Amino acid sequence: RGDNVTSTPLLLSSRKRLGTFSLALSQFLPFARYTTLFTMEHAFQVDCQVTGTAEPTKFTGFISKDWSVGDAPNGGYLMALAINAARKAAPFRDPLSMTAYYLNKTIENAPVDIEVKILNETKSMVTASISLSQQGVLRSQYMGTLGTLSKQTGVNYNNLPLAPQLPHPDDCVDISAVIRDTYKEKMPFAHRIQYKAPKDDPFVIGAIDKKENKVATMSCWIRFDGGELLPGLRSMALFCDAMAPILGMM
Repeated sequence: RGDNVTSTPLLLSSRKRLGTFSLALSQFLPFARYTTLFTMEHAFQVDCQVTGTAEPTKFTGFISKDWSVGDAPNGGYLMALAINAARKAAPFRDPLSMTAYYLNKTIENAPVDIEVKILNETKSMVTASISLSQQGVLRSQYMGTLGTLSKQTGVNYNNLPLAPQLPHPDDCVDISAVIRDTYKEKMPFAHRIQYKAPKDDPFVIGAIDKKENKVATMSCWIRFDGGELLPGLRSMALFCDAMAPILGMM
């Protein structure tokens, strides 16, 4: 369990348009099954680790600079830390919903204090509040519900936009190098993610083929670089905020 998930395809389909990003998780998760194939820890797993304290609802962690945009830690990475702490404090592991409030800038390359408050608990799920603080200042707050995804039953309603229909990843262009070369040290987390876009995507036409293009849109597959760690419920938080700003590359 955790972030090791097998599915077809292994990459997540995502789209960014002028800073608006949507990832249709519901199109992916029903086909996912948990595995325990990997024994070597991925950098994402290491950087999301939290350690318990003498109090069962309080934890400590460390904010890695490797998942930042500029000098600000990626919001999805911070949410993954919150999910990790909630999993340790609650009897359930699967984040069914999570809302984030980013209140003050989080300091990278520094310790973080995490507190989990259980607000409601039933036989099938827990609702909790998770706070991330540094130097006595509340940096971000999360409200989430954890349960067991495989045991969810009943009527489902999905009003999210469908994931973009893209060619198979093998038929797409790897645009990771372009993103990394453009932002370099300003976007270190892009060096840990692979991006593959269709050959006729506006981004490929404008940024790679250097042809005239007035559409600021990028649709692509994303996954952890190398493919050793497959996406799971915790890493979904990161992928929801993992697309690069388009206008800086076109």
